[in-house]
Amino acid sequence: MVESFELFFSNNEYERRHKNIRAMMQERDLDCLIITGHTGACLAAAADTLYVAGVRPLLEGAYIVFPFSGQPVNIVGNIAHASGVFPTQMASFKKGTRVRDWGTSIAQSLRDAGLEKGSIGIVSTRTMAVKEYLTMSRELPEARFVPADDIILQCRLVKSIEEIAMLRRSASAADAGLKAIVESARPGVTENDLVIACDQAMAKAGGERGNFILVGSGPWDVVAGAFWPGRDKKLEKGDFVFNEITSNCSGYYTQLCCPIFLGSNPPAGFMKRLEVHKAMQQTAYDNFRTGSFVNDIDKIVEERAATMGEWRRAWALQSAELAESWYKVNLQLQQGMCYVIHPWAEPSSGEGFIGHTVGYTCVTTEHKPEVLHKTPQDVVKV
Repeated sequence: MVESFELFFSNNEYERRHKNIRAMMQERDLDCLIITGHTGACLAAAADTLYVAGVRPLLEGAYIVFPFSGQPVNIVGNIAHASGVFPTQMASFKKGTRVRDWGTSIAQSLRDAGLEKGSIGIVSTRTMAVKEYLTMSRELPEARFVPADDIILQCRLVKSIEEIAMLRRSASAADAGLKAIVESARPGVTENDLVIACDQAMAKAGGERGNFILVGSGPWDVVAGAFWPGRDKKLEKGDFVFNEITSNCSGYYTQLCCPIFLGSNPPAGFMKRLEVHKAMQQTAYDNFRTGSFVNDIDKIVEERAATMGEWRRAWALQSAELAESWYKVNLQLQQGMCYVIHPWAEPSSGEGFIGHTVGYTCVTTEHKPEVLHKTPQDVVKV
């Protein structure tokens, strides 16, 4: 065992989560879950271990053995993986090496729990290393290993009061990051400088380091929506700085987009596109209500965009679950769900600007959705 670390949520919050997870396990007749994650996708690939036990993987990852009945266990390779939610065990080393033998350690934990012939769900098959899965399968030939990727995702989708508070903190960090970009943007400064300033500001505001921050700069007729995680390109007078700022607080992600112009009179072409994006954003917001379906909202947004131009693709909603944000699952919204509204419209010609100009994160409530950010959705002139 190793020392427990500070929790980010109350014991009652973790108990609520574990109860919901076990209810879904019972529906699928699963005896145990093996929950894993790693540091990829700006820690989004650790969403499940963070949610279940506040475990932050380092280097090789982290694993949680979560039985339907009995005490879950963290199996870690470093004390920094420990959490105060479950007891923690160190993974064994492969003989004669300093390489952790995760698969053997997990298999032994399952034996200790009497689950060597059990039905074991893998959460998730996208993040578990193949070599560990093969080791477990070899050591436990009578166990049944099945994908269970969506179990914890389904539990994560509807946020509690404590989780929404963490999302507000994340959004506040994004606001601080955007402010730092605005204050740093001037001719001669590089895109890398802006990304660094943004990341530092978000960390000081309570966010994580190493966030997913995209920046694209240049004149309106050149920039074409090319966003990068930082380049050495220097800003010039007359440039736009387009951005997509993703903040992370303990696995809770928000996104913010706000266009910046180095000058006093943005080109008419940009102002026309901004008008389209604002109309799409407002339409999405007006329809972002409990009971609505995600695809239906995007269809209404697409129809609104079509009244203002010709587009080969137009949409607005993206899940704030960063690890799942590109799957576009057609969910029916429930109170406490979190989405990013950042309109995207691609001209039918295939030419010109493709990407976001404005965008914010909001949560469904009993009535109007709550916009989590304080940053105005308009072009900032510097």
